[in-house]
Amino acid sequence: MLREGDRRVSIESSSPALLMEFQSGPNASLKPVEINAIQEAPLDSYVTFNVDGANKAFSSWRLEVRDANNVTQSFGPFTRDMVRIPGKSILGTRHSGNFALTMIGQTKSGKTIKQEATVNMVLWTPAKDELGMRYSVLFGFDESKAIDIYDKYLTDIVTPQIPKGGKVIIHGYTDVIGDENYNQKLSSARANEVKKILESSLSRAGRNDVEFDVRGFGEDESLSPFGNYFPEERFYNRTVIIDIIPPKI
Repeated sequence: MLREGDRRVSIESSSPALLMEFQSGPNASLKPVEINAIQEAPLDSYVTFNVDGANKAFSSWRLEVRDANNVTQSFGPFTRDMVRIPGKSILGTRHSGNFALTMIGQTKSGKTIKQEATVNMVLWTPAKDELGMRYSVLFGFDESKAIDIYDKYLTDIVTPQIPKGGKVIIHGYTDVIGDENYNQKLSSARANEVKKILESSLSRAGRNDVEFDVRGFGEDESLSPFGNYFPEERFYNRTVIIDIIPPKI
């Protein structure tokens, strides 16, 4: 009785209200999430590093970030092509700064490759009283097509909440089962499926005033909404999260 798995709870019911919340069986859909909250730091506040072909060319690679005082921070090692590091992790308490970046890659033959660049970073600060709405939809294992109830939900419920001139940020995720590169593509396909439905719904309403930011994060556990230890956590990570941001006044 001390094992974590023994504290898990399964809920089954014939009540439609409960089924919407908890899902019982393959045909019972989960109720999407709606949260009204102060907007958290967006993905724009992360620094993105792209090392194209890294997973094929390198056994691993890492980053050294040196500030104006020659203080160096190290990040990694990494194996995937793209990583995102929170800007605050680099800047700390500083508002901005210039940094020298060095990518150090170890090839599969044992050779070391270095590449250098410089960047200016400015810490993201939230706008005052900037409110957003968040929704989410879940996908089946290894699936990227939205089921009918989510199509209807995105069309009838989510689309009307998008203000004129607003921005819709769509993030796709997967669990950790399967190949990392495949999951990256799967998460992008899920995010783009949601975008397609919302764009179609907006178009039928005669609207083309919305900006979309669509990204897939695959199985990246540093960004995934839940853990991956339990099957339930992996289930909830097969998701697309939709943030609706009103236009700046």
